[in-house]
Amino acid sequence: MNTEKLLKPLNLRRNWYIFALSVMGAVFLRYFLGLTLQSTQEFYYLSEYASFTEWKILYLGGHIRHAFTLQILNVFYRLWLLAPVKHVPLEQMITQPLMDPDFLVYRAFMKTPIILFDVFTGIILYKTAFTLSNSKKISYLVLMLWLFNPYVIEEVVITGEVDIFGTFFVALGTLLFLWRRYFSAGLSIGLGVLARFYPLILIPFFILLLRKKVQPKITFLLAVFLPIIGVLTLLSVILKMNPLWIIWRFPLRGDIYLTNEEFLWFFGYIASSKVFPEIGLSIIFTIYVLHILAVKKLWKTGDRAIYDASVIPLLAFFGFAFWNKYHSIWIVPFITLEYGLNRDKAGKRAYTILFILFFISMYIYVSYWIKLGVTFIPPTTMLIFIREEIIGYWNYIFQGWLLETFNRSLLAAISVIYIVYISLRNIGFHLTLTRPQPCISAKEMDSNYSK
Repeated sequence: MNTEKLLKPLNLRRNWYIFALSVMGAVFLRYFLGLTLQSTQEFYYLSEYASFTEWKILYLGGHIRHAFTLQILNVFYRLWLLAPVKHVPLEQMITQPLMDPDFLVYRAFMKTPIILFDVFTGIILYKTAFTLSNSKKISYLVLMLWLFNPYVIEEVVITGEVDIFGTFFVALGTLLFLWRRYFSAGLSIGLGVLARFYPLILIPFFILLLRKKVQPKITFLLAVFLPIIGVLTLLSVILKMNPLWIIWRFPLRGDIYLTNEEFLWFFGYIASSKVFPEIGLSIIFTIYVLHILAVKKLWKTGDRAIYDASVIPLLAFFGFAFWNKYHSIWIVPFITLEYGLNRDKAGKRAYTILFILFFISMYIYVSYWIKLGVTFIPPTTMLIFIREEIIGYWNYIFQGWLLETFNRSLLAAISVIYIVYISLRNIGFHLTLTRPQPCISAKEMDSNYSK
């Protein structure tokens, strides 16, 4: 049988339109669900705050990420003002029903940057997978796993989660680093730090994997801190603020000494006695230090190492710390690439189960997010009964935190499996997570052949 003839219609190189149709279908699906289902209050709060016409730099109590995010959203607010549509005052608009035409148009403009960054992240993952595997089949699988992952659609598009901005810049920076474009990679990671502070913990691994290459290290670091220093300079000049004071306030939230999750949650709360009275050794910080030593002394240098080295600190964070659900979008690109690139070698069935359980356990981790997810259902006459029944059901099964505790343990176990598997692979041991097939004796082979 001519297998090449059978596979010819599936050749993605010749049928490039499949790629275009998939992306367009994903965009349509995102707009449909993002506009017809309810978003979180935080999205409306940020959208309203970003709806200004004067040229200004925003600074909200030490969170530069708000300034960066609001500036992006403000661009699309200004486009909405220029569009030939009815511009109802926002204080009147946001009190209207979800499907009010004017509110619908405004929401479409404000969700457009989120949808664009979401889809572009998928395309970056497609490019990354092809660069690492040279396989259109694997690249397309990774793209589909991102574009049509229900978790990504719900968490990013429906919720209206602006964390996708930071995720996009980290994904772009790692791809540029893979292409040896160190200055562009550093700029992208620096912008990611402005959008979300967590990329700071990934920078040491970029430096370590450059080994003894001094010039690329300097180029990368200068590019990382260029946008950060630029923003601090703007804040100090325009807002008359001391840059050192701004940096000092970063780990704090407001005027009270509560730890900011993007700094101290990585260290298990132990940096603040008010949040964690018992002083002890953070398991997250311990894994982080051991991981740095392993990458420096044991890991082999390879193209895929930058992704493997970056995902392990995030796995430790999501496996052993408390986090808000919207933070989970940080790790999804790495897990998606990991699955697409390694499922055949690791064992397709077992790795698929592990991949699916990871998303289920993340979603159920904090039970009130389930209830919040139900509130995406519009409270119409037909659906109000179903909505209330689901909320009551979840309240019942989550009594005593039993299910959440079990799910939390499951997430920790999955994270450990990923950490061990990725670590061993990068020091030369490749594990297969499926049970090996039984050996067939020579006699049985001869018997099967004669049949």
